[in-house]
Amino acid sequence: MILAMKVISIAFDLDSGAVRDVPSIFNYGGYLFHIGSVLFGPWFSYHDYVSALNQPSERIFVSFSLSLES
Repeated sequence: MILAMKVISIAFDLDSGAVRDVPSIFNYGGYLFHIGSVLFGPWFSYHDYVSALNQPSERIFVSFSLSLES
């Protein structure tokens, strides 16, 4: 079910302009079979996936640390 939602989500991201170009087969395969979301969920859009990959690791750690404090 998660895979079906991910396949559909790329169409929505392309239609809304969130993703400009069709991703390569390797990038899209990485999104489809991302271990964290395939096994445990939740579903997230391809745009969110790419945005998270492009963030510096320090920023991800700080945002994760702040979410634990709340």
